[in-house]
Amino acid sequence: MNKSRILKSWFIIFILNLTFLSWPVVASGLGVVEDRQAKFKESKKGMRVLRHSIKNQDKNEALHAVDFHIAWSQKLPTMFPRGSEASVSNGSDASGDIWEDFERFERLNLDYQKAALMIRSELDQGDYEAAMRNFFKMARSCKVCHENFRN
Repeated sequence: MNKSRILKSWFIIFILNLTFLSWPVVASGLGVVEDRQAKFKESKKGMRVLRHSIKNQDKNEALHAVDFHIAWSQKLPTMFPRGSEASVSNGSDASGDIWEDFERFERLNLDYQKAALMIRSELDQGDYEAAMRNFFKMARSCKVCHENFRN
């Protein structure tokens, strides 16, 4: 076998290995997008439940709803791995700006998390007026983040 054929064979093997080894990474990236979208839908529903339960002073329902948001705020930064930005094939609305300024994205997420933790504390104390004020802060933090990092 001459050198040229050996090099071609190695090149083909390399490309095939690269293709098969990278497919799980691409597939898992798509799974991340689907998981992220499902959680955002759940979050949106949870916001309505939280507002309604604070308004009606339903402490148990409000605590359950805010605990979702606390947990989601802790997981949220991990749901944006590189390569999961918006594309024609994945249906994501995530702007590439997230990865260009991930520190800002994390700061906005911390605003969301802090507001959720404050709501939790105020609900524990039975202060529904303060909980509602912080609910609106939390909702604003979502809006600001979406305005900055969503297509």
